[in-house]
Amino acid sequence: MEPKTTLDPLVIAGKTYRSRLLTGTGKFRDFDETRRATEAAGAQIVTVAIRRTNLGQSPNEPNLLDVLPPDRYTLLPNTEDMLVNTRTTKSNALMRWMAWQMPYHCEHHVFPTIPFHALKATHGRIADRLGATSPGYVAFTTTYVRSLLERGENTRG
Repeated sequence: MEPKTTLDPLVIAGKTYRSRLLTGTGKFRDFDETRRATEAAGAQIVTVAIRRTNLGQSPNEPNLLDVLPPDRYTLLPNTEDMLVNTRTTKSNALMRWMAWQMPYHCEHHVFPTIPFHALKATHGRIADRLGATSPGYVAFTTTYVRSLLERGENTRG
């Protein structure tokens, strides 16, 4: 099934996508069900739990790449390690207060039962293990936009 064409295609790193829907490979009974669900959704970008699926490392077992070939789909690795895949953004006290301490986003996801007022202390205990920390929202946005401009890419086409 071909994805529905949108009037405003999504362009990432110079590649155009007709669908803005991202799907995942988890929760399906087998690769055939994964293929059928992905095709029915019209998704072209699929997240993959790398450690839980065969991408060719086990040659005698079914391979996800046989049902979701990389020439048709963009496969994105998905990590379960929230210390790596969730950003904490350092910010001033006013911003932290206004956002209920949610600039400590990683800490909130790793320890969801910790009350929001205790997230700063939690940050102090795990800061050396965080994979993505920004010095502030302005700094993050500036760095991100600069990297897009330097590569000559944009996300709107």
